[in-house]
Amino acid sequence: MDSLTPKLPATFVQFANQLPFAVFVFQSPINELSLDSKLIYKNQLADALVDEKTQMDHPPTLQDLFPTIKEDGFFRQILSSLQEGKSSRIVINGGTISNRQLDSKKIFSLQTSDLSSNQFSFLLEDITDEVESSQNTDKMLHFTGLQNSRLQNFAYIVSHNMRQHSTNFKSLVSLLEENPTDEEKKSIMHMLHTSADKLNETIIHLNDIVSIGQMLNKPVEVCCLEGEVQKTLNILSGFIESRNIQVFLEIEKNLKLTIIPVYLESILLNLISNAVKYVRLKTGAFLRVTAKKIENQVTLTVEDNGLGINLEKHGEKIFGMFKTFHKNEDARGIGLFITKSQVEVLGGTITVQSTEGKGSVFTVLLPDSSEDSFSI
Repeated sequence: MDSLTPKLPATFVQFANQLPFAVFVFQSPINELSLDSKLIYKNQLADALVDEKTQMDHPPTLQDLFPTIKEDGFFRQILSSLQEGKSSRIVINGGTISNRQLDSKKIFSLQTSDLSSNQFSFLLEDITDEVESSQNTDKMLHFTGLQNSRLQNFAYIVSHNMRQHSTNFKSLVSLLEENPTDEEKKSIMHMLHTSADKLNETIIHLNDIVSIGQMLNKPVEVCCLEGEVQKTLNILSGFIESRNIQVFLEIEKNLKLTIIPVYLESILLNLISNAVKYVRLKTGAFLRVTAKKIENQVTLTVEDNGLGINLEKHGEKIFGMFKTFHKNEDARGIGLFITKSQVEVLGGTITVQSTEGKGSVFTVLLPDSSEDSFSI
């Protein structure tokens, strides 16, 4: 093959050997290119990819070099681009070249272009760093948006809620300074205690928002989803039994997630406890938790036949802060907001389907390994 090298322009050969990718040149009329095209030149980096078994009596063909991907439209795309006289760029995730397995964690770009009327080149380039850099930029923008959203909510609490508490305290202190009667003083002190409790609750909310970002430095663990769901049900067992709720689990066997455990616990507890709290006691209440994995994504659903939510009225604010939809003295209006924030930090999404008086279905989509999704 070396004797054929001079057929290529000297500047091209010199340029190709300096680049960090492989160059293959095949000889055949472009408009009649077939899978029998013969290799007439390859540089040293290309040579490293060709298995010794491929060194046959005849120059290797395209089929020899790409045996495992010849049936998926790969060649059709190459032939089409060359027949049209256009350059083509095809991205390969791992794969095999001449029976040699490429690193499955790497991403390659196969670039085709014509050099002359009867020759064209293949340039195989490792573009893993380029793709990862682009993905990291997208992640950075995504998380910047999430952080900005949390900061806005933090600012809202500080500027709005804290100001209300401050104004209320001032008003109550002013009343105390007006020499109230013992009965009035007792009433004012009761209101001060109530205001103090509300202020403490607001501070807890602020801490919850701050902790969402702080948890990112916690180590991830492999968690069995069925086991984690069962732990949550055990925590809520008293409510479940007292309200006669039937529980159905439809979780794929041995389904595991690589995730921050405290996030998974929080997501499950918020969704399942909501289903338990807002049951319709006069009907046969049920709770159904399903989970399955498709490719690299886990779908988790929590379904109930409880009170439900009027999505036409509340749909846009269902995951907002301090939004409550039923008269429940324990409702803080912060649980679904935190759940959505945690799901998004893990690289997932959460949606809801609900009908007032019939029940709700919350669907969470999570990557089976969240580590790469939130690490920047």
